[in-house]
Amino acid sequence: MSSSISGMPQSIVNWLKTINDLKSITFMTEYPPQAKAVPLRNSIVSVGLAEVKITDIFRENEDGELVRDEYCRQADMHIVLGIHVPDASGGSTCHEVFSKVVDYMTFSSDLNIISSTCGHITSDRNTESLVMDADIHIGSEFCPADESDINFKSFESKTFFCKGHMDDSLIHVSTDDRARWDAPCVTGTYIGSGNASRTINLGFHPKFVFAFALGYSPVGIDFDQKSGIAYFGYSVTDTHGSNGVETTTNGFKVHNSSTYEVDNITPMLNSTGCTYFYFAVK
Repeated sequence: MSSSISGMPQSIVNWLKTINDLKSITFMTEYPPQAKAVPLRNSIVSVGLAEVKITDIFRENEDGELVRDEYCRQADMHIVLGIHVPDASGGSTCHEVFSKVVDYMTFSSDLNIISSTCGHITSDRNTESLVMDADIHIGSEFCPADESDINFKSFESKTFFCKGHMDDSLIHVSTDDRARWDAPCVTGTYIGSGNASRTINLGFHPKFVFAFALGYSPVGIDFDQKSGIAYFGYSVTDTHGSNGVETTTNGFKVHNSSTYEVDNITPMLNSTGCTYFYFAVK
């Protein structure tokens, strides 16, 4: 992370040099210092890093509590600009150069520019130039990534310090995947209400779910009537299953009526006062 931050000034300079509208300006890094022409012939902007503050990030969990993010940190960085223009150009040119540079960094990049300020204009007799210092406050998140050179030409993501790593979804575990790994299945019980149909909310769309009545055989057969009652049902992601259970986007639904009878078997998955057990796979 430290090498990525220290490389920021040079990367910003390299990017600003590619903008045709800024070709009349010479860009260089503040450190190591570079010699300037005497007397100064054209506008020069030096880019440096003044201050970096790294803090923890706290995010809200499912219970509404703020929990420290173990993988990312918030970075507040102050980039300083040294703007030098020839005496003959006048002090207003300092402000014009500052505005152009900040506008491109703000609107032509995805950098998170929090604020920008400029200071007083002073005279440098050694180079016969006018000098104005400026400050750009940038915010960003640092997350795990391999240390590598940063390509500031595109600024495609505000997590630009590890963009290639962060955008590679194939090597990351999604929030849904992590939830499934931490708790791949859910079990529970419900008391039958007697309604012909009832929805049990789980908070996710199960891939597989089954339910059965505690203390009952899976199926009761009446051989004289050639019919039966099913106290057991299952469903597999909307494609397969019995006539007593079906999955929903947020859980599953159970049936308890001859309306749902199939082959003379009536599902009884919500009989009044009966206790049912369910097992669901995320």
